[in-house]
Amino acid sequence: SSLTGIHTGLFFTNNFYTFITACDIPFLKKELVETILENIEAGVDVIIPETSNGMEPLCAVYSKRCLKPVENNLIHKELKIKQFFKKVRVKKLPENVLRERDPDLISFFNINTPDDLARAEKIIK
Repeated sequence: SSLTGIHTGLFFTNNFYTFITACDIPFLKKELVETILENIEAGVDVIIPETSNGMEPLCAVYSKRCLKPVENNLIHKELKIKQFFKKVRVKKLPENVLRERDPDLISFFNINTPDDLARAEKIIK
């Protein structure tokens, strides 16, 4: 599960804050990542983009304080990433802020199906 990936990243990193992203979002913009990183602040555990489609937990920053809540959710087979958010402090970045750096929000385009791949190939051309 994606939650397992987040756990692994947080477990092995030496950093207090870690940017975590999915491997199937080929158009992730450096400027969007910079915006997320610029919003790190003391006491906040998750800095997460939120668009009209909802939160983007696989393009977010997580603090080391998330490790225990993530572990507890894995132990209890609660595998949806957002389930542990009620146990930590979350800062949501609104769509208007995200669009300042990624006007089309192309960073959140992911490839899960052959149709998605075909769309990605058209974007590249």
